[in-house]
Amino acid sequence: EAPVSIAPAAPSSDSSASEWPSPDKVICACTNLDFARLQDAVARLSHDSFETLLAQTGAGRTCTACLLDLEYYFVALKSQVHAGQE
Repeated sequence: EAPVSIAPAAPSSDSSASEWPSPDKVICACTNLDFARLQDAVARLSHDSFETLLAQTGAGRTCTACLLDLEYYFVALKSQVHAGQE
């Protein structure tokens, strides 16, 4: 039996915005952090660490179920922010 992949497909560097979650998709249910607020936080904290994002938003601190998704989107969004600054 083939293994089942549960990770979201990574947007490629030439991907369209339609591959991102909708702005109202909740990424952290404990803090009700949706994708739009996550994008804003990453843009504001573009030179800071993942730990800073968690401290600023409070996300990932209660049940921790969202940590993998948060880190995935943090890295992807941060690289997108930095690519736009070049």
